[in-house]
Amino acid sequence: AITFPVMVRKKADQEWKSIVFGQSINKSKNFIEQIDDNTIRLVALEGGGKVTGDHDGISFYYTELDAVEDNFILSADIKVEAYAKTPHDGQESFGIMARDAIGTNLDSSVFASNIAAIGGFSGGTKDENGTQLFVRTGVGSSDGAGSQGIQKIMLKKEKPTSKNTYPTKDYKLTLAKTNSGFVGKLNDGAEEILYTPDILNVQDGKMYVGFYAARLATIEVSNVNLVVTAAKVDPPKVEPPVQPIEPSFEFISPTTSSTKDYHLMVQSNVDGSITIKQENQVIALEKEIKAGQRIILPVTIKNQDSTNFSGSFLPDDTAYLTSYDQLVQNFTVEMKTFREGKDIYVSTTGKSIGTGSKDNPLDLDTAITFVQAGQKIIMLEGTYNRNTSLNIKKYNDGTKEAKKYLWADEGAKVVIDFNKKSEGGLLSGDYWHIKGIDFTKSAGNTKGFTVGGNHNIVELCNFYNNGDTGLQISRTDSANAIEDWPSYNLILNCTSHDNSDPSQNNADGFGAKLTTGVGNVFDGCISYHNVDDGWDLYTKAGSGAIGAVVIKNSITYGNGRLSDGKDTKGDGNGFKLGGEGIHVPHVIENCLAFDNEAYGFTSNSNPGVIARNNISFNNIKGNADFRTYVQITPDFTMDRFISYQKDYTAKDIYPEILQSDKNFMFDGKVSQNKSGTILTDQNFVSLEKVIPYEREDNGNIIWGDFLKFIAPESE
Repeated sequence: AITFPVMVRKKADQEWKSIVFGQSINKSKNFIEQIDDNTIRLVALEGGGKVTGDHDGISFYYTELDAVEDNFILSADIKVEAYAKTPHDGQESFGIMARDAIGTNLDSSVFASNIAAIGGFSGGTKDENGTQLFVRTGVGSSDGAGSQGIQKIMLKKEKPTSKNTYPTKDYKLTLAKTNSGFVGKLNDGAEEILYTPDILNVQDGKMYVGFYAARLATIEVSNVNLVVTAAKVDPPKVEPPVQPIEPSFEFISPTTSSTKDYHLMVQSNVDGSITIKQENQVIALEKEIKAGQRIILPVTIKNQDSTNFSGSFLPDDTAYLTSYDQLVQNFTVEMKTFREGKDIYVSTTGKSIGTGSKDNPLDLDTAITFVQAGQKIIMLEGTYNRNTSLNIKKYNDGTKEAKKYLWADEGAKVVIDFNKKSEGGLLSGDYWHIKGIDFTKSAGNTKGFTVGGNHNIVELCNFYNNGDTGLQISRTDSANAIEDWPSYNLILNCTSHDNSDPSQNNADGFGAKLTTGVGNVFDGCISYHNVDDGWDLYTKAGSGAIGAVVIKNSITYGNGRLSDGKDTKGDGNGFKLGGEGIHVPHVIENCLAFDNEAYGFTSNSNPGVIARNNISFNNIKGNADFRTYVQITPDFTMDRFISYQKDYTAKDIYPEILQSDKNFMFDGKVSQNKSGTILTDQNFVSLEKVIPYEREDNGNIIWGDFLKFIAPESE
């Protein structure tokens, strides 16, 4: 080990150690080298580890300190050999890090810990990539439970490269732990502090302090200086300065309505009282309102006209605020309908002054804004070019008995093209039925279509060439509770293909992940040639388990490469059914995966997958990967799983308890069941694929003879 000059509270030299651990690490991509007595090199090649809001996979060179008794100042000159793709993918990082806990060497299980760090970091594809001081707080255990995510302070808004770091230019990082928090500094610049001093003594009594690299970062560390001091004699803890809150309130209900029966909604960020007028009539007098509380007032608004409201909010004077003055806002709601009881027509040349008839169509946005429950919007043939997202806003709802409809005209080819200028479709309303529409070319790192509402149906739609996942079910607001996440949505007979984000490693065909509620179903869908996975049901420890998703009667193939044959940097799984060891009983049944770059079916560490009557064929990394982390008890259900290989030899991975006479699993040479019955080509009507798949008039997949299974007589 390298010996650095050290001043410590106890007169002993620090022992420095190397470790590689955490999700996505790989011994061929993550390693640490000694250059000379003064320099170490930390390597994380592309895809080797990650730093996320909840956990890390890193190459780490560190020493151990006492988390309670010790404070420290650690500094070093950093040479950046390589850091982050262009555009960056948001999980690469390097620098100095102090951790509450570390994992086991070369264990790629999720390992979460509170951290404090300084160095190269973005935190997301849409966030600036520069030199930052950041902390992760709230983590109570290695599975990430309780994580409150990342707080960060940008020190320099410039991506670190070999041209702007040591020795070409000064690039000295300093991280210090004091009794008040964590202090960061770049070179001799201003010090910044994050007031979180007690985050490194949660999982054990040690803290692990050193240098790290993740995802895509290779650095050389030299001129290291570590000073360790005694916390009990250091300057006492200083509480962070209390910042006054700037009071505000807002009307959060829609500014438009297609019915006279209207719910006026108001919300404030601090306690207080509010008086609301409709025109000149008081409808709420000095009504008490709590911070974050939503007040709902049922009112009747003018027919085919605008109705004016005003609100006067008086903040509570017992809180620490920037002002206690009364706040006043005006709010106008426009009520309008088109062709009551009849369909509304829209076209590529429709205008807001149209009537909505076939001869005088509306534009799409006006129709969506004012469609009534039970009414259909019919999109006439053509390409609807846009430079803004298609937004069906929250509270623009149909009902269980009378949905709102957005349908392509019968027999028409209808394409909504975002021209790489904006996010795609956003469905935040409830009880909509969208049918027969193509959504394409959303901007980089934005989805083709996001379902954020409840009780919606998306049917016979196509999603392709978008800048991220084709269609994803996840929140479209900031809701943190699963009961507020999108639920009971049906994605029926849809197709998603050739979706590619700028970094070429994140865009899936379909997704239901991170913030997905309960009761969501994909039925009869096809996903192929997306840069990452066909389906992704990822769950993060920090945000908690998502609702169980059902995928049935669906097909995925060719993921991890595009239709033009171009390989990508994504995972390339067919069905990815979880994440981070979180138990979610997703159900996948009557599905087919073939020719994917990685696994056909993977639990992705979710121990609770339920798989029934599925076929997996010729997937390069393997047909089946049903496993979880070693500390988690598997709870898989597998019935009638058929795994067959013609061109590859990767063994299926699954617990032995799943062996049965109904499951035929590939062992690297043959596919056989528990009794030893071996499958041959004759157990399939055809092994010649015919793609792309066609559909019946009602949208159901025409499966054909490819991989049609003929069970052995002994089964």
